Amino acid sequence: MPTRIGTASGPLMNLRELVGADRPYWQINREERNLVALLYAALLQGDNLIRFLRAIDANLPVEPEVVTAYVEYAYLRDIWAAIGRDNSLKRKAITELLRTPDVLALQSATTSEWNEHFGVRSRTDIESPSNWVVKRFDETIESNADFIATCRFKWCFRAKPDLVIHTTHQHALVIEAKVESGEGSYPATAAEKSIFKRRGLRRVSQTELQEHMMRELLGIEARHVFLTLRGQRQQLSWSDAFKALDLSGLPTWAQRWVERY
Repeated sequence: MPTRIGTASGPLMNLRELVGADRPYWQINREERNLVALLYAALLQGDNLIRFLRAIDANLPVEPEVVTAYVEYAYLRDIWAAIGRDNSLKRKAITELLRTPDVLALQSATTSEWNEHFGVRSRTDIESPSNWVVKRFDETIESNADFIATCRFKWCFRAKPDLVIHTTHQHALVIEAKVESGEGSYPATAAEKSIFKRRGLRRVSQTELQEHMMRELLGIEARHVFLTLRGQRQQLSWSDAFKALDLSGLPTWAQRWVERY
């Protein structure tokens, strides 16, 4: 019996009934994360990870015994969390990796002063660069080169590539998945875009930021690929990605979902 929703003016049909979409959600789902989850589930079955790497021809060394895969790869964040409350190690890491004049000048700053320089407030812990405030160091960093380096450093700690396959501990395939959207860029907020426009700075592409994160901050050699519907140029199509895999271990409905692409 149709589900009714009571209102002041009387019962109404639900939205699925009104628009004729009363069918399983997977038949119309367009969410990139769900499709990535399906791909990830398939990659973890049998020898699919190795089959996928062979099919994509990633041109990376492969050590089958150490190949691993991660969804929403947050290596930088997790390294930061693993440091715990060791403020001296946190300051050393930022100073050595960023090395802008303003950071070098903070050698004798207190924890509170250090955090204040980046627009965060903790008096006891050096906060993650992911929490830094772009508006704050727009006020304190005059050099465009140093400013964008600091922005990029902050954004790297917030970036989470959709799917990363480590072919060795030092090599990785980085996949950014798209269904209907295009490549993203930084900054993303209107306020930060305004700052970049005033300074005459170009925006940083998603790929450019991830390349910097992997190579400069993590020391990992990576190949970067977009997973899209059509798979043009430096892209891989969803269809080709799934065709490279043995999908027999997935539920029937999941296999039918994949067939849509």
